[in-house]
Amino acid sequence: MWVSILFAGLAILSLVVIPDDFEYFVSDIPITRKFVSIFFVITATVSFFTQSNKQRKVQDNMRRKPRSTCTDGMKAITIDGYGDDVIRLTSNNPRPENLQDYELLIRVKASSINPIDIRISEGYGSRVFNKIRRGMNYPAGDGKEFPITLGRDCAGIVEAVGDKVKIFKPGQEIWGAIEVARPYGCLAEFVVVKEHEISLKPKGLTFEQAASIPYVFLTTWSAIEGCISEKTAKGKRVLVLAGTGGIGTFAIQLFKAWGCYVTTTCSTTGIPLVEKLGADNVIDYRKQEFSEALKNEEKFDFILDTMGPKFYNSCFSVCKRSGRIVSLVSPVMLLTDKHGLVLGGIRIFLKYLQLNLLRRLLGKRLSWGFFSANGRALKYIRKLVDSGKIQPVIEKSYSFEDFKRAFDHIATGHSRGKTIITF
Repeated sequence: MWVSILFAGLAILSLVVIPDDFEYFVSDIPITRKFVSIFFVITATVSFFTQSNKQRKVQDNMRRKPRSTCTDGMKAITIDGYGDDVIRLTSNNPRPENLQDYELLIRVKASSINPIDIRISEGYGSRVFNKIRRGMNYPAGDGKEFPITLGRDCAGIVEAVGDKVKIFKPGQEIWGAIEVARPYGCLAEFVVVKEHEISLKPKGLTFEQAASIPYVFLTTWSAIEGCISEKTAKGKRVLVLAGTGGIGTFAIQLFKAWGCYVTTTCSTTGIPLVEKLGADNVIDYRKQEFSEALKNEEKFDFILDTMGPKFYNSCFSVCKRSGRIVSLVSPVMLLTDKHGLVLGGIRIFLKYLQLNLLRRLLGKRLSWGFFSANGRALKYIRKLVDSGKIQPVIEKSYSFEDFKRAFDHIATGHSRGKTIITF
């Protein structure tokens, strides 16, 4: 019901806020104020009439046989609440036994730590994530979601498979990344994954190396999909902000493998690393703001922003007409955390209009990218890894028991590649 109300409100807002003469083309299809309003009305209507069907599905899921658990438990890095210093290593976590049809049990050999793990521990996105968890038939809200096991990606060995799993079998080596809202993550001795979230591990990589890639790749993939691809990328000018981070070190290699001219930003000490990865032009942000350094150079076809709203204007200033900017730091979670799902959703829509309305008249567009699990995409990137065009970039590796030092390192915000936990 709330979703229907939200979209109905957006339909009204679009009529009030969007100018009469607004027109934007997507693949030669004109997007006008009337089109946007009708789209939201149809979405609200469909959402309303599908609620009862979704409720029946949830009830059916709740009648499924619950998983049993081993009495001996397993080690996992978990949180029992949101805040500072809440991450802990526990040894009595229940290990899943009964798998659903398309699930697999993975014995984790290595996992990476990402900034999103720290943000989840602080409560970031809890309203949205709990809404998603309830839809996935997990307990959520009012503390019911705890304990949450952190970790989004891993490499490991298939231990068991559900009845309808066809592609994988026990004993195979895999890599993958799970959806962010899932309360049982990869920083554990065992993790349950969906068949569509994984693929076979690249043969030439160790488990440690393989664990460094899935989350940063799939975050990058979700950002660029529909904007730039292997078929269209050759010769394009691309700007990657923060080239020495986990996403930056991967994105530079991907765009170079596709034949792009890549510019990136980093501090003085990071220049050797990004040059080694193939960056054609490097801007030292400690010496000069990148928009100032690039003001006399040719504009960019695509910009991948990993820094956030503070740099939106600078990105627009160096973006070509008809260029695309995708930011991986959006206000979506912050606004819903602060204002709730309905009011937050309206504010998100208004923020998007504020950022894009006038600039789209110049042919420039900014959108937000969000991680999404995708086993098929992992299968694609495995070929580039096996061919040597993509190399894992690991800064530090820690043992399971030394997890606190690993998280402290990520919290500094000055990583050079990925931080790995080995089991």
